[in-house]
Amino acid sequence: MKKLTLSLFVIFLLSFQNVDGQDYHPLIEPNKMWDDVFCMQCSVCPNVVTRHFTNGNDSLINGLLFSKIARYPVMSGFAKEICPPYYVDTIPSGVFSLVYEDTLNRKVYFLQSGSQTPELLYDFTLQEGDTFSGFITQGENAIVEQIDEVVLLNGETCKRWNFLCNGRNYWCIEGIGLETGLFGDMFQFEWYGELECVQKNGQPLWESQSSWGGCWGFVGENELTTTEIQIFPNPAHDFLFITLPENSFNAVIRFYDLTGQLLFQKEIRSLIDFLNISTVSPGLYFLNLQSGDFAHKQKVVIR
Repeated sequence: MKKLTLSLFVIFLLSFQNVDGQDYHPLIEPNKMWDDVFCMQCSVCPNVVTRHFTNGNDSLINGLLFSKIARYPVMSGFAKEICPPYYVDTIPSGVFSLVYEDTLNRKVYFLQSGSQTPELLYDFTLQEGDTFSGFITQGENAIVEQIDEVVLLNGETCKRWNFLCNGRNYWCIEGIGLETGLFGDMFQFEWYGELECVQKNGQPLWESQSSWGGCWGFVGENELTTTEIQIFPNPAHDFLFITLPENSFNAVIRFYDLTGQLLFQKEIRSLIDFLNISTVSPGLYFLNLQSGDFAHKQKVVIR
């Protein structure tokens, strides 16, 4: 009878452990994306805007399966600054990060370019009073001051860790990441980063309340049709010609490289205009034309 009672007690304890294990919300999941901004002494809007996306491609490194997290070019629909609205291209830039998540031990590791040794990115087992040092602390010690819970936009409840590092407070949410970005850090002085949105399968999980906050759509939403605007020739060599519909006004065209870096922009003051691209290196580029409430995006090959 005692053996039976003991066995039932062990099963009872294990059942609670299993329930606790099911409460973990993984950070790295298919079709998940993180939008963040970075400012370096910026005035009105960010210097850099980035989207990270789990593209489903994995790499086996030293027996561990690392997820490839691609970076997508983000373009601004504003005339003079990198300000909202933002438009994200549907094709990644070719730049990606490698991340391994140990869901059993609730830890996430990041493999930096050129390194063979993964570095601890997130630890979701920390308790209040624990000290954490890793990639996101830039080698400094961060103290867990408090652990509470937040409700995501999909109704799920996740744990939130509140850290004190370098005299500032930072939060990190299970399944979401750090408040300064998926690959952000707790080393913010003249510069800072901010996580703006986390989505899964196109549904928002978390959104920032900042002036830049909100989840951004991929390029293609609210575009002018190809019959209304023409950018040619393609491929091009010295000049690109632009024709606009009659209802266009305050048109601005921006020229980006594959990493999403803005190379130059030009105000279009007539229905027929051109871009001088004679000094641009051969390759694939992105054009973004903003006119009123419409945006048009097009890939262009320069030879």
